Amino acid sequence: MLTAWDVEAFAVTCDEAARRRRAAAAVAKEGEVVELEVFGKNGELTGHRKTRNPVAGRA
Repeated sequence: MLTAWDVEAFAVTCDEAARRRRAAAAVAKEGEVVELEVFGKNGELTGHRKTRNPVAGRA
Protein backbone atom coordinates (compact mmCIF):
# COMPACT_ATOMS: atom_id res chain seq x y z
CA MET A 1 0.00 0.00 0.00
CA LEU A 2 1.34 3.41 -0.94
CA THR A 3 0.92 6.38 1.33
CA ALA A 4 0.42 9.91 0.05
CA TRP A 5 4.15 10.54 0.58
CA ASP A 6 5.05 7.44 -1.44
CA VAL A 7 2.78 8.47 -4.29
CA GLU A 8 4.40 11.92 -4.44
CA ALA A 9 7.91 10.45 -4.39
CA PHE A 10 7.00 7.96 -7.13
CA ALA A 11 5.55 10.73 -9.30
CA VAL A 12 8.72 12.79 -8.91
CA THR A 13 10.86 9.80 -9.85
CA CYS A 14 8.78 9.10 -12.96
CA ASP A 15 8.92 12.77 -13.98
CA GLU A 16 12.71 12.80 -13.61
CA ALA A 17 13.05 9.69 -15.76
CA ALA A 18 10.86 11.19 -18.49
CA ARG A 19 12.82 14.47 -18.44
CA ARG A 20 16.12 12.60 -18.73
CA ARG A 21 14.83 10.61 -21.72
CA ARG A 22 13.70 13.80 -23.48
CA ALA A 23 17.01 15.54 -22.71
CA ALA A 24 19.02 12.57 -23.99
CA ALA A 25 17.00 12.53 -27.21
CA ALA A 26 17.53 16.29 -27.70
CA VAL A 27 21.28 16.00 -27.15
CA ALA A 28 21.48 13.07 -29.56
CA LYS A 29 19.54 15.02 -32.20
CA GLU A 30 20.98 18.54 -31.81
CA GLY A 31 24.36 17.94 -30.19
CA GLU A 32 25.71 19.00 -26.86
CA VAL A 33 26.56 22.60 -25.97
CA VAL A 34 30.31 23.17 -26.19
CA GLU A 35 32.59 26.14 -25.61
CA LEU A 36 34.60 27.15 -28.69
CA GLU A 37 37.53 29.53 -28.96
CA VAL A 38 37.09 32.73 -30.97
CA PHE A 39 40.08 34.16 -32.83
CA GLY A 40 40.54 37.65 -34.28
CA LYS A 41 41.87 38.61 -37.73
CA ASN A 42 45.46 38.21 -36.59
CA GLY A 43 44.88 34.73 -35.20
CA GLU A 44 44.89 35.92 -31.61
CA LEU A 45 42.49 34.41 -29.13
CA THR A 46 39.83 37.01 -28.42
CA GLY A 47 37.41 34.99 -26.32
CA HIS A 48 35.07 32.03 -26.17
CA ARG A 49 31.49 31.34 -27.21
CA LYS A 50 29.03 28.59 -26.43
CA THR A 51 27.32 26.79 -29.28
CA ARG A 52 25.99 23.41 -30.33
CA ASN A 53 28.64 20.86 -31.22
CA PRO A 54 29.13 21.30 -34.98
CA VAL A 55 29.92 17.59 -35.51
CA ALA A 56 26.78 16.26 -33.82
CA GLY A 57 24.42 14.35 -36.04
CA ARG A 58 27.02 13.64 -38.72
CA ALA A 59 27.46 9.98 -37.94
